[in-house]
Amino acid sequence: MLTDEIQGLYNVNASMIEYYTLSPEAIYFLPLHCMAKQNRSVLIKDRKGEFRWETYAGNNKTIGASTEGFHNRADAIENAKMNGVKKILDKTK
Repeated sequence: MLTDEIQGLYNVNASMIEYYTLSPEAIYFLPLHCMAKQNRSVLIKDRKGEFRWETYAGNNKTIGASTEGFHNRADAIENAKMNGVKKILDKTK
């Protein structure tokens, strides 16, 4: 059975797998948690009062962050955009 083969290769529970086909000869399997939520980016203030940005995955783990603090909100937002952030939620207000 195909599910047994997947469990043997990837060590996953069959109830956590969703499959779909793009063509009759290709079936793609993805863990359901990968499709559940989208990444989100937030603008925050650190202890020094400097602006920083952080990006979280759907499981709330940090996957990106600014490496320095910025004195201006606009500079922090510009740095986030240079690093691929398209939309940022401002939590400093």
